[in-house]
Parts: sequence; structure tokens; C-alpha cells
Amino acid sequence: MRTTAAATNMKPPPHGTSTVLALLSLSLLLLRLLLRLRLAAFRDAALSLHLLARLRLRPVHLRLPGGATTLRVWCPSSPSSKPPLLLLHGFGGDAKWTWARNLPLLSRHFHVYAPDLVFFGAHSRSASPLRSVAFQARCAADAMRLLGVHRYDVAGISYGGFVAYRMAAAEARGAVGRVVVMTSGVAAAPGEMREMAAREERTVEEALLPKTAEGLRFLVRRSMHRPPPWMPDFVLDDFIQIDRSLRVRRKHLPRLSSFSSAAAHVRGSKEGEGRVAPGIAQERRWLRSPPGSYPGNTDHLGRQRPGVPRRSWPPAAQASGR
Repeated sequence: MRTTAAATNMKPPPHGTSTVLALLSLSLLLLRLLLRLRLAAFRDAALSLHLLARLRLRPVHLRLPGGATTLRVWCPSSPSSKPPLLLLHGFGGDAKWTWARNLPLLSRHFHVYAPDLVFFGAHSRSASPLRSVAFQARCAADAMRLLGVHRYDVAGISYGGFVAYRMAAAEARGAVGRVVVMTSGVAAAPGEMREMAAREERTVEEALLPKTAEGLRFLVRRSMHRPPPWMPDFVLDDFIQIDRSLRVRRKHLPRLSSFSSAAAHVRGSKEGEGRVAPGIAQERRWLRSPPGSYPGNTDHLGRQRPGVPRRSWPPAAQASGR
């Protein structure tokens, strides 16, 4: 009876206290959810939602000719009169992680296509033994043909820049219009590549496919102009564990012992997939020419092909504020 009386005489907690307790419970629930999903997986899901809901892009899974390769491409969900633009990501992630911050602006002016290159991401994979840049360029060109896009511009960053260059010079020569190559060594002379490789003390796998937080921190600081000032180990470890594409790429990475052999593989020498085509070698010489050798603000392929429109960015209408 005393217990009943005591319970009857208890006063409910103040309204402010109950609100704080409810918010605290909700925060703990969200924290448990985040820990269960893990930060990298939560961010990946948020990026997918961003592309689907805000940018109206949809993932399309394409089985390429031959049946051995599947490629996922983020494509526009509706037709448009805007010029098509193919975006090729680098070695550090897939299309979502690379282009998420650029897509809102680019999609205002272009009909954007952003594939996950083969062995990048969980959905682009192949049973083919080929691993070269030429193979990646062929796959991207085949995907655009399957999507019914026969004329388009290409922009590639880092490793994607090599793929974009290869597409324009060989694999999709008749389909590619303008080309933007960002932070890629397509114009570097062999001596420059050897000098850069000699400065590296890590193997290719240690540098590009890190297994530890310190290794990933090294890669981020070497590859980003403004890396995050604070990168705690638990976030980096989480990214390494969750990013399945890193594990897939580690399994399929060519066994190259040094950066010299890796550079040769990417550039297409004997350690890659045959020697560089004469046309590509000629274009590299043009790329290394003084800037004043060619008039106008355009890409090197535009200089080679008089029929390619020579347009600067931004267009005149945008530059004037219209």
C-alpha cells in the first residue's frame, strides 16, 4: 500500500525535462542507427538519394557487348535538348563520390552521363582478363552506344582523364566532340614520369589501395589540393571497411611492383596493352607544344580537327549574365 501511495503522490517531470529526455532518446537512436549503417554507407546512401531526387538521375545497369562486362551509368531520367556530357571519375572513388558536388551546376547546361568505371563501385565488373585504360575506354564507348548517345563531350579527372583521352583519340574517335582532361599526366614525357615514380617510396597497392587509416590519410593529402584538416582514424577505417569497390579493385589490380610500371600500364606501353598508337603519340607532342602555338581557347583535339567547334567556357550568354 505504501508503494501505491508513493506512486500516486509522484509528480510528472516538468515539460522541459520530458522534451530533453525525448530528444536525448532520439539522438541515441539515431547514433545507434548511424553506427549500424556506418558513416561511409550512410554517406553513400545520401549521395544516391541526392542524385535520384534532386538531380533526377537514375542508375542504369548495362551488359556490354560480349556479355562479360556490366557497367552502371547514372543517366538523365528524361529527354533533353542539352548537349550530352560524359563524366569519367578518377581512381579514388566511383561516379557518385567524385561528381556529386559538380553535378548540380553541370546538369544545368548538359545532359550528364556518369558511369562507374569497371571494378569501381559494387555494380561495374567484368569477367574479362583485360585491365588497361584502352579496355575502360572501350567499355565507356560501348555504354554510350547502348544508351543511344552517338555524339557527346567528355570530361575526365585523374585516371578518368586517361580514359577520356583514349576515347577521343582511338576508341570513340568519331563520337567524342570536346574533351576536358583534368590533373592527368597524358602530356608528361616518359622521363618526367620516371622522375616522379622514383620519388615514391610506396608500392602501387600501398599508395592507391590503402589498408590502414594512415595509408588513406597519405593518399588524401597527396591527391587533394585542400584536404580536410581533421581526418580521425575511425572515419578512415570505416571508409576502408565499407568501400567494397576498394576490395574489388585490390583483387583485380594488375600486379605492378612500382610506379614506373604502373605509369607504363596506364600510358599503354609494353607492360600495358600494346604500344601507344601513332596518333596518340602525335597528339601528346602537340599537347606539350607552347600554348601560343595554337590560337583560340579550345582543347587539343579541336586544334587537330578543324570541324570541332571552338567554344570557350562559359558561353557568351552566361558570361554577360543572361
